[in-house]
Amino acid sequence: MGLVTMIPKLFNYGKRAVKAYPYMVFGNSSHTFVNAVKNAPVKDALKIGGRAVEAEIAATKAAQGGFFKAALKSVKNIPRTLAVYTKRGSRLAKAAGKSGIWGGIKGFFKGVGKKMPLIGNILLVASYVPNIITATKEQGIGAGVKETLKSAAGLGGAAIGAAVGGLLGPVGSLVGFVAGEWLTSKIVGKSYTEKKAEQEQKAQEELAALQQYQQQQAQMGAQIPFQGSNPYMSNPYAYDPYGAANPYANDIMMQQMPFNIIA
Repeated sequence: MGLVTMIPKLFNYGKRAVKAYPYMVFGNSSHTFVNAVKNAPVKDALKIGGRAVEAEIAATKAAQGGFFKAALKSVKNIPRTLAVYTKRGSRLAKAAGKSGIWGGIKGFFKGVGKKMPLIGNILLVASYVPNIITATKEQGIGAGVKETLKSAAGLGGAAIGAAVGGLLGPVGSLVGFVAGEWLTSKIVGKSYTEKKAEQEQKAQEELAALQQYQQQQAQMGAQIPFQGSNPYMSNPYAYDPYGAANPYANDIMMQQMPFNIIA
């Protein structure tokens, strides 16, 4: 397959990925993708998962309208979803002769796991926005765009991680969300704010080290006594009863030389 025929296909895949991205990050399409590929052959996983996501998006659009309308409805639906899962968990626990309170708590966290990509990524967006604003303000639009792309990757990684972890239960969904965002940050690199904080910390450490060195030098200088009236140097040939400090220390002629007199 030549490059000429590859470019249109890659462009088409990219366009489809961009359309699916909001539903993956703020909807349930990440769960749909993971559930579709968990038993699929590796070589066909992306194709099978992508088709499942596109089918779900088409159904969502038909039932609820465009993405923003569906996303707003999904956000408004969070309390109801948590309440439904809590009541269901409590009811099932009582039917099994177990604690209804504990069953309700477990149901609540199942609801959180179901909504984890949406809930978690809303919180992530709130944490990413100040970083993007700071980078744009201090380094220009290019830096802002770069941080925006990093943030978008982090949101996508978190959503996929939550969906994968969700196969193990609600706790797995939370752990997967955190792990997905963390792994993505290692790939795309630290944010502008993190790099800036590290640079400032390094500058402070270097300044503290310099100040400590200057203090040590000042203390060492204060401990060296002057000999005679010459403030610039002491007499290197002063009498030494042991004759060990200097080979000329006990030289009578050297002792008579006026080293302590300033010309």
